[in-house]
Amino acid sequence: MPSKILILREDKPAIGKVVGDVVDIIDSNQFEGSEVQAMGKSYVRVISDISEELKEEFISGAKRFRSPDLEDPFYKELLTNTYVEVTEEVLLNYVELV
Repeated sequence: MPSKILILREDKPAIGKVVGDVVDIIDSNQFEGSEVQAMGKSYVRVISDISEELKEEFISGAKRFRSPDLEDPFYKELLTNTYVEVTEEVLLNYVELV
């Protein structure tokens, strides 16, 4: 089943998180919570069928999404709509080690 990856789109110094950090990964059909929905400017969602290994790397903070290139179609769609659906293969092009 695809997962919904919740990613910060602004720095959160109070919790030590920065743009691109994954804050949670849930089932794609699960409601992400009123905080994420109400603070749409703070979070974006990527929906993808990803491996357990990649989920662990995101949640542990070993990997995050790299800084957005606003000319890239992936980021244009993500930042415009606050969500995008992609395969893990595509997703890996936008991930970096911390």
